[in-house]
Amino acid sequence: MFPNTQLLDLSSCFYIEEGIDIVLKKCRKIRHFNFVECPQANLCLINYEASKLEVLNLSNSRIDDKVLYVISMICPRLLQLDLKYCNDVTEKGVRLVVEKCIHLREINLRNCIKVSGKIVSWMTFSRPSLRKIMAPLQYHALDKDWKLSERCLVC
Repeated sequence: MFPNTQLLDLSSCFYIEEGIDIVLKKCRKIRHFNFVECPQANLCLINYEASKLEVLNLSNSRIDDKVLYVISMICPRLLQLDLKYCNDVTEKGVRLVVEKCIHLREINLRNCIKVSGKIVSWMTFSRPSLRKIMAPLQYHALDKDWKLSERCLVC
């Protein structure tokens, strides 16, 4: 119906369980996808490449490492990923996304309780494209991390 749609905001749509894959298949130009506070949705059902997707906000959703695996496979041009308050995300899932999304510039890991602050150094060295990292609560800047601030803002 709207093939040129570039922004899709499904924030606080509590009862979406399926159909997202159909929308994303039909609207191939979506660049910005907000999926904030959507606890029922299952992004694992998406099984195609979302090649235009650049900004993905999954804050406060019940996603886990399985969803991050899917994202790492279908979103090769992802620039920004917001995982704030995603309590089921672990370092394993974050590593997958950082390794596979080679254009990633920003990632928000605030209040991801299963992600250690130690991953911040690894991310900055593993993904040179990163410019901003919203670190998990457990992150404590070390002296060696200050060198990272030349290229990547960690807050």
